[in-house]
Amino acid sequence: MEPIERKAVESALREGDVGTVVAGIDYLSNFGRDRDQVLGLLMRCIGHAEPEVRGAAARGMGNLVRIHPDMPIDDIVRVLRERRADAQIAADVEDALADIEAAHRRSVSDSRGELVDSVRKIAHGTIDDLTETLVPLGPQLERELEAPDSDMFRNQRESAEVANLVSALDAVLEGVPPAATDAEVLRNPGWIHVVEAARSALAELDRPL
Repeated sequence: MEPIERKAVESALREGDVGTVVAGIDYLSNFGRDRDQVLGLLMRCIGHAEPEVRGAAARGMGNLVRIHPDMPIDDIVRVLRERRADAQIAADVEDALADIEAAHRRSVSDSRGELVDSVRKIAHGTIDDLTETLVPLGPQLERELEAPDSDMFRNQRESAEVANLVSALDAVLEGVPPAATDAEVLRNPGWIHVVEAARSALAELDRPL
């Protein structure tokens, strides 16, 4: 795929060079370095007069989310759904929505798997690297716990047990120096509560539906 800079695509848009615009969208949605700028371009092109450009923009949105599954998708999905009635690009729209659904599902599944793995290491005392183990229990998880429509948890029991684990962990981390070693954190008297909370959380996370 021939590299095309975003400025060249913007220029082609002004000049009505549909071929360059379509090729540029295909390239930037797969290899563009600034996903927000690329998304802005796609949002403008999805309403273009030429169906080739609209279709490329729809495909580009699917590509962008597939490559960056952590990016916000609400506005993208809304715009694509609005374009379902556009018969000339309906197939591209449906393909893009399918790509987004698959990418988002993989992202949630991967995040849940990492969470369960970390909880299991804490519960079983098999931590190799404490910092690495705690990453899945960081700010991203707290946002999932606060989100009413999170896909991370199967039910409220799971989220409640994981929230208890995060609270126990926060209490320990607040009681140790910022530069504390792994050994110092694990020797903290409150760590036993972290382990107990992890065991309770793991029991729910591993429970068959």
